[in-house]
Amino acid sequence: ARSINLKVSPLMGDIVDVRWVNDWSVHVRTDKGFAYTSSNQGGSFEIFQPCQKEDCIQVMKPLPGKNKHLMLLQGPEESWVVDANATVVQHIPHALEQVVHHPIHVDWMLAVACTTFFFDMQQSCNLFVSKDGGRSLDQVDEGVWHMQSLGWGLPEADNFDENLVFYVKVRHMHMLTLVRRHLESKEADIQVMYCAAYTQRHEFMFAAQVETFTAKLLTSSNNGDTWEPVHIPNNDPQFRFTIVDASEHMMFLNIYHKEGSSWGSTYSSDKKGEFYTPSLRYTRRNIKGEVDFHKVYGMNGAFVANSIARYRENLACQMCDSIDDCDKACTYQTRISYDKGHTWQPLKVPEDDPICGGETSEDCSLHLHLDATDEETHGNLVSHEKSPGVILSAGNTGRKLGLEDEAVDLYLSRDAGASWRKIKSGRWLYGFSDHGALIVVAAHDNTNVVSYSMDEGRTWVPFEFTKEDAKVTVKKIIYNPFNPTAHEVILETATAGGEGRIYRLDFSGLAPDCKGLANPQDPASDYSWWVPRGNLEKCYMGRVEKYAIKKDTSVCWDPAGTMRVMEVSNCSCTWDDYECDYGYYEGLAHDGTPECKRDIKYELKDECENGMRRISQGYVKIPDNWCTGGLDKDITYEPCGAPSGPSHLGWLWALLAVAVVCALCLFADVTKLLSAVTDAAEFATQLFRDSGYHRPAQQFESDFDLEDDPHADDMVLEDMQDLV
Repeated sequence: ARSINLKVSPLMGDIVDVRWVNDWSVHVRTDKGFAYTSSNQGGSFEIFQPCQKEDCIQVMKPLPGKNKHLMLLQGPEESWVVDANATVVQHIPHALEQVVHHPIHVDWMLAVACTTFFFDMQQSCNLFVSKDGGRSLDQVDEGVWHMQSLGWGLPEADNFDENLVFYVKVRHMHMLTLVRRHLESKEADIQVMYCAAYTQRHEFMFAAQVETFTAKLLTSSNNGDTWEPVHIPNNDPQFRFTIVDASEHMMFLNIYHKEGSSWGSTYSSDKKGEFYTPSLRYTRRNIKGEVDFHKVYGMNGAFVANSIARYRENLACQMCDSIDDCDKACTYQTRISYDKGHTWQPLKVPEDDPICGGETSEDCSLHLHLDATDEETHGNLVSHEKSPGVILSAGNTGRKLGLEDEAVDLYLSRDAGASWRKIKSGRWLYGFSDHGALIVVAAHDNTNVVSYSMDEGRTWVPFEFTKEDAKVTVKKIIYNPFNPTAHEVILETATAGGEGRIYRLDFSGLAPDCKGLANPQDPASDYSWWVPRGNLEKCYMGRVEKYAIKKDTSVCWDPAGTMRVMEVSNCSCTWDDYECDYGYYEGLAHDGTPECKRDIKYELKDECENGMRRISQGYVKIPDNWCTGGLDKDITYEPCGAPSGPSHLGWLWALLAVAVVCALCLFADVTKLLSAVTDAAEFATQLFRDSGYHRPAQQFESDFDLEDDPHADDMVLEDMQDLV
């Protein structure tokens, strides 16, 4: 008889981190400082043998770059690097505040060690380097400011050198300075003065420079050879910044314009990350800096976001002064973009939706919960890099996103958001696997039952995974991001006593393998061709894509290791492949057609920067667009006079809170210096918030390289960074 294979693993302590590292292995850390590893897809777990005492492991994070299959287990007195089976690859016998491995060389690492606690006046933090796996440490510099503001050079960026390191240090007893040092030549140069925070993302580096009553965000895409200010429309006040996404060779930056509000405006950059144009005004965000602006993984250029509708007509929304008040007063609506935020449209309601009568309009559409919703009883939007087109999310239909009522249901799209079906009523935690063929849901609190569907939510089957008298709190439903055809999920749960439990549910025996993947056009095949936006236009981000996807009537599993077949061909460039450049807005030409026109509110400077002058026709090609030939309206560069450094540029100034400003002014004595650095700690924590190794829980396991699939767990301080 076919049945679900169930395995249960009790752990010591509540689960705080779960990390898949390959098709078979997963690491877990608990709040009591224990680490566990499973080498059989979560079927059973073994405690980390070299350290089995409480509070042994405080940090668990994957190594960056090509070594991301290895995991750093960092403790208060010593640390280890382990492979997928928890075999020790490196033993680091030192008490370290922070460890940053090289993106290429596994035995190279930066390390920060402090002699005392941060608040002590005698505290001193030194930067070390090791090229022998941590056995020996050589001091690089002293007086290091270690709040994650250090890293190696970026292989993805121009002018990479494997010996380059970047770090922020306290200099001359009164300022924080970003330093670039070459480990072999010992040469060091000051990159950014008054640098309150520094972080990295893909090919981009970011530094927040703060001076008296002013602040600015700088970026570099050539490993610090040049730093450029971020150019944003200068008529907008800026209080905080959040780097929303940097996964597609450009950036989305959300700016917090009004203290106490629950929104900011989102801007998109050019391919260098320097010039920004408005993408979506009044984007919802929360107090943590998480923004309702979500990349649809697996579909290049697709994003979903929540923004305020008719803001200028809503006086209560304009006057609100707290997150809670703004969530009540403002009308948030969900919009989707297929061209990297250039244009936005409402989400279509299901055909049988009773609230909107099956008709989608500006005032009646589908609304989804994204990253800014912090709710334990239901999940937020889920999509996966290896399952293009499949989106699962909690939401509601009607005039606005429901933030207070109980009207939350579960919706599914199998065509990248072009159409939707309500597949289950009520609040649920959820996850999917096998490219959406398996969907599993569970209530959050006090439950012993999950429900699963093998036909994309048309029918549901309950399954009791523990006894009635042993109910648990379900925290996450996690799939294996390295194996999209896996037919199992693991439940991260907690008992009434606060102890962790991992349940592995294997559904493999419930269905046969699908057939006909090589011939999707065959009526007998379990697959069919799907063209993204096929009902609108065939070219999508400059190319035509076709995917072989399972028919929604086929109840079967993708054979193990199956990757979705894709056919691709590039298109000639048209107007659809361009958007308005920095300093221009979309207006109408004399004949009524759209035209990018000069916006006098923008400050444009005809400057010679680094030996090149930027020439604009008012348009810029959408970054990562694949079109070739055809219409050419992109920006160009021409040689000019002697290059000028960043200090000669017209900087972007942004207001900061007085407390932050004062904390970063010049100080004459050690006591004031320590006060300044303490306040700078808070500033830096907010500035580039550490979401870097683990993006939203419901997104499971991707990350920074997350490939910005929240779930690949690559280097540097991922998915999102918040500037105060």
